[in-house]
Amino acid sequence: MLLLTFLLIQLKIIWIFTANDGSNFPKDMNLYVTFPPILERRESIPLGHLRPLGWQRRAESPILEDSLNMEPARFYHLYVQGNRSVVIRGMVPSLDVLWTDSYLSKTYGHLNVTVATRKQRLVDTLTMMSLEIFLEQYRHDDLYMNTIIPDEMKHETPLPSLINCGTFRDRLLEPVLWISAGDTASLLLAHSQNTLHCVLDGRKDFIIYDFSNQSPRDFDLIRQTNGDLYSRIDVDLVNAYKYKCLHNIPWYWATLREGDCLFIPAYIFHQVRAHGRTIALSIDMAPPDTRDDFIGNDCEKNPPIYVSLNKGQFQWRYEQRFIRISYFQKSNM
Repeated sequence: MLLLTFLLIQLKIIWIFTANDGSNFPKDMNLYVTFPPILERRESIPLGHLRPLGWQRRAESPILEDSLNMEPARFYHLYVQGNRSVVIRGMVPSLDVLWTDSYLSKTYGHLNVTVATRKQRLVDTLTMMSLEIFLEQYRHDDLYMNTIIPDEMKHETPLPSLINCGTFRDRLLEPVLWISAGDTASLLLAHSQNTLHCVLDGRKDFIIYDFSNQSPRDFDLIRQTNGDLYSRIDVDLVNAYKYKCLHNIPWYWATLREGDCLFIPAYIFHQVRAHGRTIALSIDMAPPDTRDDFIGNDCEKNPPIYVSLNKGQFQWRYEQRFIRISYFQKSNM
């Protein structure tokens, strides 16, 4: 009996050390998460205190959706000039069947990619590793991948035709591939460029804040060298006493699944949370001078919904394991 008790204690100790270590411990791959959250009010503490971002105020409504067959001129006038977010569903193909871990590892495992810890930080320490090693670790370890898509992968990656002509075509900056597992949260942030974010596999939930009637300075912001703005708010455990402003700022939401895209204009504050195994593509675009009209002489009447990414002319490229930058000509800015 004493021997059995001793063995049980030893097994429990081993389990605790394994769990705390974070390795060889599978992440929660559940995709069925309630969003927007159902709020819980308590009289003794502020709404949403020590809860994730989004619990501090009820969402206003879903983000506006528009047609898959929208013309580039309409997209430019309503959303780029109008500085409005929009969801477009079915804009890219689902790659969950093709881009399995085993296929990606076998076909592209030799490529080096950049990875960071799963909960984004104000100063992320990016690590370079092979895609093969990342795919072996990301379902268990505290990692997610965000890397400029290597040229070798572009022929299998979609580029929406909507942004590959006219005013948009010469403003494509970089295509970034994201792969994560489990519950992965971004910071609350605003990019200095326009972004089209598309989900190829899995699910992502977005929060978009509306600052049309007030300033975001209460978000405790840090400006990065590239112009991006990041908030110091802990998006998993919000201090609702310190950031009481969150009770007064309207926010809108979108859930993206395979094939869906969300356009986020520059300097629109947003936060994203991924669930399960998620693969996404974000395409950054230099904002045009919105006083100018749309130029679309080369836009086709009935183009395919998407083409392969190698049809786009990006300013940042991952070529032969190196990042290559092609600067804009002044005439293009």
